[in-house]
Amino acid sequence: MGVPDRTCRQLASPHLAFAHARWSTVRAERRRSRMTFRCGAFQHELLDRLGRQDEAIHHCKNAVRLQPAFAPSHNNLGIVLSQEGKPEEAIAEFRAALDLDPDLAEAYQNWGAVLGRQGKFKEALAPLASALRLNPDYADARRNLALAHYQLGSALARDRKPAVALAHWRPALQLNRDWPALLNALAWTLIAE
Repeated sequence: MGVPDRTCRQLASPHLAFAHARWSTVRAERRRSRMTFRCGAFQHELLDRLGRQDEAIHHCKNAVRLQPAFAPSHNNLGIVLSQEGKPEEAIAEFRAALDLDPDLAEAYQNWGAVLGRQGKFKEALAPLASALRLNPDYADARRNLALAHYQLGSALARDRKPAVALAHWRPALQLNRDWPALLNALAWTLIAE
């Protein structure tokens, strides 16, 4: 006849109990890692505003450690590192985010913004243009790309290279038509030619 059902359950129960406990632990770890990412993503901004950058960095690093293949975690860590005055580490995190997700416009924008703050306007053009290509309505990328073109044009105008300066100011003007300093610089350069 076979072994009664109750006996099968009794024999199998230690194995099932172990498997169930292990699966519950895995599910809890996944849930906790998603929550940690969410906390890292949202708390880093709050902690930064409260002047608790070390905690913000800790949360973002924890999110990256728990989900290293999640590009927004690297992007958030890059933002916090940038605000902490660690531009090279920030750029490395933005690049890591882009290695994981080449369509993450925010990482391109943040990378370009960090380069712009370092005065590396020529290097900032490519990532900012990529951010704008991926998201044409991205206001920060549009503003930062216009600023990079404006700064390059201004430097060239000071070096008495008006034609090359105009080549940078025209794209800046297309990106931001209501910029008095740019309009003024453009007018004076055109008058001087």
